[in-house]
Amino acid sequence: MWIEVSIISIILIFIMIYLTISLLNNVVSTREIYQQMPFNKIYLSDILPSIKTGDIILYRSSLSTFMSSALIPTLVYKHIGIVLKIDNVLYITESSDGSYIYNKTPKRFYFHKPGADIVPLDVKLKHFCGMVFLTQLNKPLPKDKENAIIDKAHEYSKISKYPSPIDLYSNFVFNLKLNKKSLYCFEYIYLLLQHIGIINNKKRSALQICNFMANISIQNLEDGYEYNEVDQLIIDY
Repeated sequence: MWIEVSIISIILIFIMIYLTISLLNNVVSTREIYQQMPFNKIYLSDILPSIKTGDIILYRSSLSTFMSSALIPTLVYKHIGIVLKIDNVLYITESSDGSYIYNKTPKRFYFHKPGADIVPLDVKLKHFCGMVFLTQLNKPLPKDKENAIIDKAHEYSKISKYPSPIDLYSNFVFNLKLNKKSLYCFEYIYLLLQHIGIINNKKRSALQICNFMANISIQNLEDGYEYNEVDQLIIDY
């Protein structure tokens, strides 16, 4: 019995060493990558009238979780969401671990539940602790695709869960999805775009999906769609 426990302990130690080394490498690699990328800065108030369903918001933050930083160390962006325009109001849908709390008024708070959720875009952008970036679709979605992605986002928000550390590790290291309802942020947006036919159905690993979505502005997409160059958003309201 003690031999089995010792073996398990040794395996866990090696896993922690691997994650620690990856995290330390990440401190250098992502900083170098980011510093080499000259982002065009735009004011949110200037671009707001043109933001539409399908536009993508990317995030950089020093508050990235240990697991995400260690498992995907070379990504410039650590989080992603997609804009939904519902009844002329802008929302963002994304999958998170539920740790974000948004101050709606001095006396009220909005809690982003774990997994996929839909929140007002202005609330998210005002209270995100980090840098925010925007890449826009080159053309508006037709009404059928717009309705389809909104309906799918509502569906996911009711059933999806955010992956546990074990889910994330098995998915990224072994490409094994233990919980079919768990969706990490890049996978969630990837599936939404795949649902409306903008991304093809080619099978990709978890790491490939992350790299694909983090570099969505240079990808070859379907039906003549493409994402414009990434701009850094200056939140000015």
